[in-house]
Amino acid sequence: MSAKNGNGGNLGFEKKLWGMADKMRGHMDVGAEEVEDDGIPFEEKMEKLTAELYEQFEKADQLETTIKRNLEVLGFGK
Repeated sequence: MSAKNGNGGNLGFEKKLWGMADKMRGHMDVGAEEVEDDGIPFEEKMEKLTAELYEQFEKADQLETTIKRNLEVLGFGK
């Protein structure tokens, strides 16, 4: 391979570089990871996940209140 100066020229190491990248990647596709369809409609899934998230928010608020109360008892509260 001949080396060329300038933009887009062949510098002679591209083929070797791409070959090394292919070895490091193995058989992994560089595109987006394939997602398996679970058969649940999007709206239904989002409704369920949103409900679970709000339940977790409520639990987090309760835990935060308990932690703050315990810190106050220990003399570390505001």
